[in-house]
Amino acid sequence: MGAFLRSFAFAARGIAIAARGRNFRVQLGFAAAAVLLSALLGLDAGEWALVAVCIGTVLGLECMNTALESL
Repeated sequence: MGAFLRSFAFAARGIAIAARGRNFRVQLGFAAAAVLLSALLGLDAGEWALVAVCIGTVLGLECMNTALESL
């Protein structure tokens, strides 16, 4: 169980490193705007799921990009 929890610490550290980058912060701002706009538009559960998948994909790919740039 310790290794499983330790993997979350590594993931959090990776996200913190990615968050130092300007592009990641800009994309977080757009993600927040998308969530706010989605709430104002009153999206249903399926549409919220699509918004969440899109936000997660963009932020995940930015993390991968940051990792590749670090290499």
